[in-house]
Amino acid sequence: MSYYSRVASRHTYLHCLLGVWALIAAAICSSATVKVLAQEELPGPSPILPVDIAWRLDLKQATSRQPLIDDERIYLPLVDGTLLALNLDTGAHVWSRHRPIEADLLTDNGILIALYDQLLIAFDSSSGRLLWTHRYDHPPHTTPVIRQGWLVIQLRDATLVMLRAIDGQELWRRPFEQRASTAPTISGRQIFVPLETEAGGLVTVLELETGALIWEQPITGVPGSILALDAVFVGATDNFFYRLRLEDGRIDWHVRTGGDIFGLAAVDEERVYFTALDNLVRALDRQNGAQRWRMPLQGRPESGPVRVQNSLVLSGLSPNVQLFHTETGRPMGRFSAENELAMPPQHVQRDNPERNRTVLLTRTGELTVLAPAAGPQLLSVAFPLDPVLPAPDAIPHNEIPFMSKPLAPASPPVYHGRRFTVQVAIYDQASVAQEAVATLRELGYPAFERASRRSRVGTLRRIRIGQSLGHGQAMRLIEQLHVDGIADARLFTTEN
Repeated sequence: MSYYSRVASRHTYLHCLLGVWALIAAAICSSATVKVLAQEELPGPSPILPVDIAWRLDLKQATSRQPLIDDERIYLPLVDGTLLALNLDTGAHVWSRHRPIEADLLTDNGILIALYDQLLIAFDSSSGRLLWTHRYDHPPHTTPVIRQGWLVIQLRDATLVMLRAIDGQELWRRPFEQRASTAPTISGRQIFVPLETEAGGLVTVLELETGALIWEQPITGVPGSILALDAVFVGATDNFFYRLRLEDGRIDWHVRTGGDIFGLAAVDEERVYFTALDNLVRALDRQNGAQRWRMPLQGRPESGPVRVQNSLVLSGLSPNVQLFHTETGRPMGRFSAENELAMPPQHVQRDNPERNRTVLLTRTGELTVLAPAAGPQLLSVAFPLDPVLPAPDAIPHNEIPFMSKPLAPASPPVYHGRRFTVQVAIYDQASVAQEAVATLRELGYPAFERASRRSRVGTLRRIRIGQSLGHGQAMRLIEQLHVDGIADARLFTTEN
């Protein structure tokens, strides 16, 4: 039995500073009173939408990965290894399979893709029938991406592979000297790949059909999730948010924030919206980067903002979902879930507004589906914004652009002198931090405490493992921590 399994039945999670989940503290929090640091809540509460509860279900267990929702069903990978499909409107059981999941689920045109270890598994999304499997010599490095029948995956050896989703047929592969920092983006007839380099990061754009290089643009930080429309919008670990030209990658503008950019940006006709780890949401002029407004969040963001007509919906680990006006940034209210959220709220927009649904899932497995209440609907979901670029063409099933010879895999990236550490929690009390370190050391991890003084919140005590690790060592350590139930382990350079 894993460490998480041993303690979860006896103790509760500890919601630490900045929203970090420190599962190791569950072994000690029953014997100590711990002050949890958090930002003040917004006045309220008020609902996001005039809603009724369509149905509610207690799954009696958590999900192993983020669920997937399409127009008809909710697909839930449970911690016991069950892949469960429920009807979105009623909550009725549609099908289930015992298939452990190690990455987020994907769906496209009636095909559901799951990942376990080095195996890609494709199901018929309506019945759960197995369609095909595809095994790799290396596990994926990021979550695969699927669109219009195109399935792209980056392996841990830094090779990018394109598959045909309908049958798993490999179409082309391209090796890189660097590994992706997060999942690529398919937009138009191009693939946008964020890469980590020794100098920072690299945004690389490839042709969808062949994998040929179109352009690449270096930046000083590691890039995050990419939004590609009439321009390329991306945040990075250098605290900058960038707008790049779509045709050649040249930097139109970049704006500095007070923390790493987190999650995918959202846009409307005038503004681009994003969150950073300084716990702020910002709105910039889409064309020139001028700041229109910024507002504080209740805690650490766990995703980028979701645009809902004239509003932005944001959530972190807390039960509260915040709402801001897109033009002014004015708080518009919040909705409180039953418990800490396991994912950002998921909205399903249908042709008939009365059939729209909003899905909330807590970390303890409470699933709530909201439906519009009687009377006029105040807000309608419109995310993502209809892209300026056309959607990529679906793969022609008769003429597939096969490469005569697959490219040879690249050697693993070399990080030279860069060294890393892994952070698992932040506390405000010395005794609790010391006990957490002791608990980790009992489990065999070389844990230590790093304290720093902050003028507003006092002394912060960061719990880290490994003081000078190579990149490969650090990534293997994070994988082992995940196995032991410590899910929020994060990679830092030793100078941080």
